[in-house]
Amino acid sequence: MGGVFFQTKAFIAGICSAKKAARAPAKQAIAHRAALLILLACSCSLATANTPDPEPQIIINTKVTLPAGFSNSALRSIFFGRMQTWPDGTPITVFVLPDTHPLHLRFCTLYLKTFPYVLKRQWNHLTFTGSGVRPIEVGTTYNLYERVRATPGAIGYINRLPGNTSDVKFVGSESTSGTERTIRF
Repeated sequence: MGGVFFQTKAFIAGICSAKKAARAPAKQAIAHRAALLILLACSCSLATANTPDPEPQIIINTKVTLPAGFSNSALRSIFFGRMQTWPDGTPITVFVLPDTHPLHLRFCTLYLKTFPYVLKRQWNHLTFTGSGVRPIEVGTTYNLYERVRATPGAIGYINRLPGNTSDVKFVGSESTSGTERTIRF
């Protein structure tokens, strides 16, 4: 009877050692994959660390006449939904990028002095109370440019100039400081 017990114990021990031996290459493969992921993450962070943050340029439709004294506080009023019409009575249509877009984050922190989640909370409050309309979210800067160009009373922001920009006005940009109606923020 004792021989059967020891044989069973030896059999179980053999199975356990075979499983451990089979797991060793799997553990090595996991370790190699983890090392590659860490290396990839480090290289991506180094690549993005050297690229400058996109600089937002505020654009408005050419048919809009900027009010006298247009400033950063007026821009905040527009994007926070407190100013809903231009001085000539044209309704303001605001176009924005998604909350996760780097340019949207940069625009919110640089010009609006807030974070995207705070801005979204304000929009949700305005929509819920019925005192305002949410900005229209578009996926890319080119789509935002096209929508501002085509919509009377529209305002938005982009990070680079498309080829033909005669259809929109740039506001608050250093590169356009010599143009008419440009306010440097």
